[in-house]
Amino acid sequence: MRAWIEAGTDAQRTAQNLGISRTTVRAHLRTAEQLLKRSLQTPGPGIHDLVHAFRIADRAP
Repeated sequence: MRAWIEAGTDAQRTAQNLGISRTTVRAHLRTAEQLLKRSLQTPGPGIHDLVHAFRIADRAP
């Protein structure tokens, strides 16, 4: 998820950066959507929430 955020939520760029297929990235996104109960493949609050969660986690001791 972090790599996907760092790639500007671009599945193709994420796939290239990680050395995996775009299909695999999208499959992981679908799984994350189910677990988080948030829409991640369309712009909106789901992505916003995820970005903030990572920021908070990075500041945790």
